[in-house]
Amino acid sequence: MKKSIKILSAFLAVIMAFASTSVAFASTKMTVKLLDKNSKTYTSTFTNDSRFDSFSRMMGIDVSEHNKTIDFNKVKADGIDFVYVRVGYTGYTKKKFSLNYDPYYQENITNALNAGLQVGVYWYSQALSENEAVQEANKLIDVIGTYNITLPVVDDYEFAAGVGEDGRLYSANLSKAQMTANSLAFLNRVSQAGYTPCFYANYSFLKNRVDASQISAVSKIWLAHYNSSTDYPGDYEYWQFTSSGKVDGISGRVDMNVWYQGAQQGIINAPVAPTVTQPTAKKVTGVKLKARTNTTLTFSWTSQPYAEYYNVYKYDSKKDKYVRIASTPGNVNTYKVTGLPEGSYFRFKITAVIGGKEGERSEPYKVVTTPRKVQTKLATSTKKRKITYKWKSTTGTGYQYQWSTSKNFKKNYLTKTTKKTNVTISTSQSKTYYVRVRAYKTHTNGTKYYGKWSTVKKVKVK
Repeated sequence: MKKSIKILSAFLAVIMAFASTSVAFASTKMTVKLLDKNSKTYTSTFTNDSRFDSFSRMMGIDVSEHNKTIDFNKVKADGIDFVYVRVGYTGYTKKKFSLNYDPYYQENITNALNAGLQVGVYWYSQALSENEAVQEANKLIDVIGTYNITLPVVDDYEFAAGVGEDGRLYSANLSKAQMTANSLAFLNRVSQAGYTPCFYANYSFLKNRVDASQISAVSKIWLAHYNSSTDYPGDYEYWQFTSSGKVDGISGRVDMNVWYQGAQQGIINAPVAPTVTQPTAKKVTGVKLKARTNTTLTFSWTSQPYAEYYNVYKYDSKKDKYVRIASTPGNVNTYKVTGLPEGSYFRFKITAVIGGKEGERSEPYKVVTTPRKVQTKLATSTKKRKITYKWKSTTGTGYQYQWSTSKNFKKNYLTKTTKKTNVTISTSQSKTYYVRVRAYKTHTNGTKYYGKWSTVKKVKVK
């Protein structure tokens, strides 16, 4: 082949490379398509750390609901080799600890795998304790078992962008030791589940907020450093170098990453230092009633660290067994049972679930709902010093009724109980009286639980 033909062939090869891929590698350089602030496409060159010259390199992206619907076949055709999918995130406000699934995670994992991409997953963490970090990991692990996840499972630990001091993690002002312990707790749980752990953080976070050397000894590191090159001195295997990538199949900007394959070769389901031992669920204790109405019962119980959620069981007399009626949304040690029959007797049991395994049920908690408010049918006087009082029946054990010369029943009143729905009251005087009635339900321990008083009725006694 003549020299001029060789030069032309080489030139055409370069043109084809740029036409079909988002990135072109040249020794330690890579040229990538980006979007500017006006959404115009341009190219820029990034320099790989020379430490990785001997490693194979692959180009990847990471996505979440913010990227909306993605055509992963176009992504693959544009030269992308792998994708990390956000499975979920922890709320970043100060209000409470909330675990949330990314609404696009199933679609993104399925379509990326079908397009032939290698897939990893991550959880956006805001853990303030080892307990919370394990709950985050469990939430992620619970839903990825049915997918062929070929890349590591990632703890994305970072301060929430744009919220400053209002951010959950930032405002907690945790020590470096605590943040390291939280990270290791998450990664340890990932390892225990049989996945390769990976830790994502930016340059400053790795240098100042956690002990990166301790983490990198047991986990792959995914470095975020938006720059044309990075001088990060620690170990890492992935480098996220920009958030302004332009890739076919994705509308708008996308994070771009390079993978130095095998740079941390020893980190394969590596056991993490024993900062946290995954516990088992224990028997639930401390069950008590917080609130009661005629159709609702609100319970609480002693919380168990690391519990993923709790199951609530109610005894079914027809089936002669306890039947699960609800599960709490996470480690929430209270639940309100609604839609119950009025003035009725119930038995409940509670269990905790950790690592997908249910612990022993609590002792039976026996309780009743209060009867409904009684409705009066008749309150009149047809005989001297006698009141005929009738009301509609309701569910319960019996009724308590009162009569008084005081409309507010604060003085001069008498009280009796009955199982009937009508009584004749003998009064001491012929004057105006007031009557009212309420139903009650007797607990097995003998305690009576009363419904609301009926509307007070005025009777002029003969």
